[in-house]
Amino acid sequence: MAKNRVFLLNVNDDLVSGLENAGYQVKTADESDREKKIRVGILRSDCVINNFDDKILSNDSYYEDLKTVKATLNNKPIINVLMGDNIDDTFDNVYQNEDISDDTVLKADDFRNSLDSFVNDNLKNIIDKLVENGITCDEALVVSKPEAEPETEEALEPVKEEPEVEEAIEEINDNIEASEAPQENEVEPETEEVTDEPEAESQDEEEEAPAIPAPAKVVKVLKNNPDILAKAMKKFDDGEYNEAFDLFRETEDNPTAMEYIGYAYLTGRGVYKDEDAAFKWYSDAVDNENFHAATGLADCYYYGFGTKKDDEKALMYYQMDEEPDDDTLFHIANCYYFGNQAIHDPIKAFKIYIDLVKRYKNPQILYILGSLYYTGEGVTQDFGEAKKYFEEAIETGYTQAMNDLGNMYRNGEGVDLDYKQALALYEDASKLGEAEATKNIGDCYYEGFGVKSADKSKAAAYYKKAAAAGSGSAAYMLGYMYDNGEGVDLSPDQAFKWYTESANLEYPEGEAELARHYYFGYGTKRNNDEAFKYYRRSAEHGLPLGYYEVALCYHNGVGTEPNDEAAKEWYELAAEKGNAEAYLALGDIARVNGDANEALKNYQKAAECGNAKGYIKIADAYQYGIDVPRNAKTAFDNYKLAAETEDFQAQGKLGDCYFNGIGTLQNGKEALKYYRKGVKGDDPHSYYMLGRCYELGYINGVKNNKEAIKQYKKAAELGDLEAQYDLGDYYTNQENKDADLEEGFNYFEDASSAGYTPAMVRVAMCYFNGVGVGVDKEYAHDIAVKAMDLGNEDAKEFLRVYFEEDID
Repeated sequence: MAKNRVFLLNVNDDLVSGLENAGYQVKTADESDREKKIRVGILRSDCVINNFDDKILSNDSYYEDLKTVKATLNNKPIINVLMGDNIDDTFDNVYQNEDISDDTVLKADDFRNSLDSFVNDNLKNIIDKLVENGITCDEALVVSKPEAEPETEEALEPVKEEPEVEEAIEEINDNIEASEAPQENEVEPETEEVTDEPEAESQDEEEEAPAIPAPAKVVKVLKNNPDILAKAMKKFDDGEYNEAFDLFRETEDNPTAMEYIGYAYLTGRGVYKDEDAAFKWYSDAVDNENFHAATGLADCYYYGFGTKKDDEKALMYYQMDEEPDDDTLFHIANCYYFGNQAIHDPIKAFKIYIDLVKRYKNPQILYILGSLYYTGEGVTQDFGEAKKYFEEAIETGYTQAMNDLGNMYRNGEGVDLDYKQALALYEDASKLGEAEATKNIGDCYYEGFGVKSADKSKAAAYYKKAAAAGSGSAAYMLGYMYDNGEGVDLSPDQAFKWYTESANLEYPEGEAELARHYYFGYGTKRNNDEAFKYYRRSAEHGLPLGYYEVALCYHNGVGTEPNDEAAKEWYELAAEKGNAEAYLALGDIARVNGDANEALKNYQKAAECGNAKGYIKIADAYQYGIDVPRNAKTAFDNYKLAAETEDFQAQGKLGDCYFNGIGTLQNGKEALKYYRKGVKGDDPHSYYMLGRCYELGYINGVKNNKEAIKQYKKAAELGDLEAQYDLGDYYTNQENKDADLEEGFNYFEDASSAGYTPAMVRVAMCYFNGVGVGVDKEYAHDIAVKAMDLGNEDAKEFLRVYFEEDID
């Protein structure tokens, strides 16, 4: 087996010869169906060598080929090789060529700028670099200057004296002896059976010796006998699989034989089943331009036979079949429907499914069509059509259809709401082993749907049964129940265990919840790396919350390096899925970047998602003139919209509008009404302002300082800085019968520690005069200076009066 497969974008005989003799399988694309063969060649190769010169660079079609290469690389290394002149001369030849278009000159110049490095070397060292590094290098440019043409055989000796290269080549050539057959353009013909290859003839005609000759090639005669192939195919058709397989191996270099050998290994006909071998033989068949074998190779990628599952590659190979049968069309539709974002296209999927169902009554197609009509993906949503297709699938015993039709009865979608009918369908599907139906029976007991009464203990029993059968959503529900002590004993450890099980079953909500447990250390040790890992997995499985949490991780450097650009990209993905918090974050980013219009646009989108903070952000901007002109009426209107969402913070802010007459007439009663709503949600500002209302006599027309202090204390406990300041002022007033200097100082200290500059000035005064704390004039000075630096004018006056400082 060759160490590596190389795809050569442009042919150069010296390079092909050198690569082949170093043990590499070299694949090039001929002119027939060129783009498809370029894509196939790259996918099956370990690296791409882009062999170019000034003539190639002057050809506009070259850049289309290069575009195809870059689109297909999938992180495989590309090595740009220039044979002949140095880099400057090569591009100068292009720039000075009056026959080529300006567009092509620009493309050539762009290409030159994209090359990362320039390494002067010769052909031998190109081969050395590939051998020694196992083709793991990043993009590089190798500029090759052929040495003077040797006149004697002795001049060629130095190449063969390199021990490391010789050992590597010897090892690779030994492997070739026992490997599958090389490509046709890799074989130097020795017999009449293989002398009709055009490349070999053209090389024979060239009299000029190569600049650096390669070591002697190991030649293997092709096993390609049409008579043996025909005999093998007949025996296979007759069911004589063992004999057929042996015959196919006798002619294994024939692309058709390769396909049959792959099928034999995949199905175990005539040989032991071996998915890895099946994948290898199907790949070789396609590499040798047997595109009929592409369907078998597509199956390997679709199901993960002998390789990692890859829907994109599966779709590409399925589409190589120019006359696909119904089964291939079904798989193409599945790739469009179930594939990742790059190929997901429910409209294309629906068109294929609806055409197939007319002649191909596959239960899965019936079910998928029901699902498409149910969700409205690829077709206008129609619950009636969904029900029809689900019922047709149920007639075949398709359990997922039973479960989903049960969901329709449970939700009253296209049918009358009927919990008992839903439960009956779930039970029928559960008896046939449908895990999600078993989980849904658990839901019925959890919620009390279709049963005499809710029974969360019984719900937990069904969830455990469903989780054991592979339901990630059931495992998630068990985690939730243990987290909250519903139907089971409260247990963070058990919650963590079931969220882990849910994540292992790739249920996105379970992955996100497991990430949260790692982040906060619930039921396990805190682990930011694991938190980021599982948030990322939930995002990759399409959970909008996962997108947002990944953005936060990048934004704050949780489990990963901080990356503002990546954070913004993930916020945008979350916002596209309707995550209001993501819109708020994007608004804040735009505001920091000085783009007020973009900020307001994102805040508005957050508000349209039902998030009161979006309205509050807009209102704050217009009330305080943050990057926009002040507009009290606009501020009031947005606070009111926010309050209508029953957001407690918004209730308090709307109360302020009525209290102070911001954008509306002053109205103490209305202010009081909204402050009372705010305190129901423990909004600290609402508590504070309710205290003001008592202090000013807005309630029953009578001032009530005792009740005011009570409300201030609640606000202070919740962190309201104004309340803490006012309480400090109240208790340090020695004329007050309730005066308590130490308690007053403590309230000032709390607000000061949070950066509230009026409180910082009062703390400085307390230290200067020894009010509630020991005298410390030096510390008083330091605190006052900090307040002044933060823009507090009273701090300046304090420093002038108490320290006689001359401050401008």
